Amino acid sequence: MVGSPVILPCFYKEEGIHPHSSLRLFWQVNTQVVYNYKEGRSDPTYQNDKYKGRVKAFETAIRNGNLSLQINNLTIHDENYYTCYFMINNKKVLQTLVRLQIVANFNAPLMLAPRPQDIQLGEEVNLTCRSSGGYPKPVLNWMDAKGYLLPRGNQGNTTTHSDPASGLWSVTSVLRVNITRNSTFLCSVFNSRTNDTRFSGQWTYIHNDPLEGTTHDQHLIAVYVAVTCLICLAGLLIIIFSLKRCNTYKGVPTTGATGDETQANITSTELQYL
Repeated sequence: MVGSPVILPCFYKEEGIHPHSSLRLFWQVNTQVVYNYKEGRSDPTYQNDKYKGRVKAFETAIRNGNLSLQINNLTIHDENYYTCYFMINNKKVLQTLVRLQIVANFNAPLMLAPRPQDIQLGEEVNLTCRSSGGYPKPVLNWMDAKGYLLPRGNQGNTTTHSDPASGLWSVTSVLRVNITRNSTFLCSVFNSRTNDTRFSGQWTYIHNDPLEGTTHDQHLIAVYVAVTCLICLAGLLIIIFSLKRCNTYKGVPTTGATGDETQANITSTELQYL
């Protein structure tokens, strides 16, 4: 990992202990000297400048066969094939090749997009996804709300750039989409060496029809009016029915009847309506 130390392994196993003065250890990249040990101590005479102060062997363990090399503060430029040479009494007894791969995880992608409230349904907009600081070259993907990859033809226009100084990669992808109801998109950056995936936040467009609420209110008003009309109509029918019944009342006879007959008629009329 960039910025961390690493130990390149190299071991020689043979019975017997040899004096330090008879041992010689080299670590090289091609013809560049990474580390040199002779006559019981490290010798920086021919060491390449970029390794000075950053590498060390376990000198007290060399005579026991531990020839490993530690490199500190790794950079992208340290990625290479390293060769371990070990000599006893000027005779090469070991040569080992070690491959060093460097990794750096990307920053979480940042998505740049228009504000949803500034977009109309059916409009085409550009969504931009950016990330940086990783190694090796990344794989960028666009996904929908359920995390499914968009079809290959809809993966946007992606460009990558490696910084000459640090060697770290940056990536930018622009996705042009036609906005539909409840559109949701997000992007991810994948590191093939570490299997690390970093996700952006989701960008969502939710369509709110300003007429939908009005239409709903109009429906409610129509229902209220209909119910009110039915209530009024029912009340009117009750009044009309009551008036018709009232018209059937003939009144109390005042002439041509005795008091007892009158009383009998009243009683009969009252009983009838009761």
